[in-house]
Amino acid sequence: YLIFLLICLVVAPAIAQKDFRTGYIVLNSVTLQGYVDYRGAVPNSKTATFKASLGASEQAYSPDQLAGYGFAKEDKVYEAYTIPADGAQPVQRLFLQVLTKGSVSLHTYRDDLDLDHFYLSKDGDDLVELKENVYNKKDPRTGKTFRMVDKLYLGVLGSAFPDCPAMSEERFRNVTFRHSGLTKIVND
Repeated sequence: YLIFLLICLVVAPAIAQKDFRTGYIVLNSVTLQGYVDYRGAVPNSKTATFKASLGASEQAYSPDQLAGYGFAKEDKVYEAYTIPADGAQPVQRLFLQVLTKGSVSLHTYRDDLDLDHFYLSKDGDDLVELKENVYNKKDPRTGKTFRMVDKLYLGVLGSAFPDCPAMSEERFRNVTFRHSGLTKIVND
């Protein structure tokens, strides 16, 4: 019990530490400059904690209260969106990190299980989730198990860029389901 108590006394203050960085919030169509608490991918999708100055009191905002927020030095921007329901996941409003913005925009957030979710939006339309299905399949003849990947996101990407001659089927096939791979193809 003593060791557990000592660990709690050391770890709890470390978890509770704030990391305010130069940034802004967008409240009622007004951009307020100040300092935003940089908490990591999971907390950043749920709450934005803001101070007008380092000595000012802090105020926490939910995605229902802000249009978005950002960090100046890190060049990270978060915008509030309503995520459509999907299977066991209910409709929810979150701050999504903007990976790239243009006629086709790419957003992401990390859920409580530390899984990244990616969303594509074309010309300001509704968000469409990009998905990859990974599973194991057993070969009945040999008994060996293979890792299978269904790249469902390729169909969404293909339908988003039908008018772009630089996008070929082979180019889409080589896209990785990661921040960098998805951002690159959308920017290209």
